Amino acid sequence: MLNVTTNKALISTGIKEISEQLDGGIRPGSLVFLEGQPETGKSVFTQHLAYGALSSGDNLVAYYTTEHSVRSLIAQMDSMSLSPLEHFLADRFRIYPLTVRNCYGETQKYLTKILMSHLQELPERFNLVIVDSVTPFLTHVKLLPTLDFFQDCREMCKQGRSLVLVANSHAFKKDMASRAYDLSSDYIKLASEEALLGSDQIDERVIKVMDVPKLHGAERPDRHSLRFEIRPGTGIHVLPFTRVRI
Repeated sequence: MLNVTTNKALISTGIKEISEQLDGGIRPGSLVFLEGQPETGKSVFTQHLAYGALSSGDNLVAYYTTEHSVRSLIAQMDSMSLSPLEHFLADRFRIYPLTVRNCYGETQKYLTKILMSHLQELPERFNLVIVDSVTPFLTHVKLLPTLDFFQDCREMCKQGRSLVLVANSHAFKKDMASRAYDLSSDYIKLASEEALLGSDQIDERVIKVMDVPKLHGAERPDRHSLRFEIRPGTGIHVLPFTRVRI
C-alpha cells in the first residue's frame, strides 16, 4: 500500500499571492482539480507549482505531460526562469511524457487504467504528482470509468500524496464536472478575460483569472478572484485589482 512520507508542511506554489489563495499552499494528501478553457495558463500554472514545490521543503515532484517531451518541458520552464535541470538530474523531478492519440471507448478506458497503475507504482518519495492533462484520457469516456478514476485518485491521496489533475473544461459534461468537483479536495478554475483601462478603453492584454471555489473540501462562497498575466521570461505575474469585461 502506498504510504508516502512527507513533512506534513504545506506545499508552496512559489508565488505568494497564489499560495494565499490556497490558504498557504497545497495540503499533503490533497486531490486538486484544475480546469479551464484552452489558453488560460493551466500548463504555465502547473510548471510554477512544480518549481515552487521543488524549491521549498523536501518535496519531490513527478510531472506527467501530454504536451511536452522531457527536453521541451525543461526548456519551457527554463524560458520562465524556473530552471528545473538540477532537480531533474538529482532525480527529485521526474518527467513522464504521455502520448494519447485518437483513442476512444474501451481503448481509452484501458489507457486510463495504465495511467493509474503508473501513478500507484511511483516511488513513495514523490509526494506531489501533476498530470497535465487528463483531458485525452477522459474525454468521451462514460461516467462510471471516470468516477472510478477519480475515486482511485482519492484513495491514493489518503496515503499522503498530493495529486493535481489538469483538464480542459470541454472534457467533461455537466454531470461529470459536478462529480469531479465533489470528489476533489481543492478545485481551481482558470479563465481569460479582457482587461479594461477605463469605461470604454480595452487593454490589449488578455488577463488570466484564477478562482478557487472549493478548498480543503469546503466551498468558498466569499472567495475573490486572482488576476495574472503570463510574461515572456518570467511566467506568471500577479496583477493588482483589474477591471475585466464580463
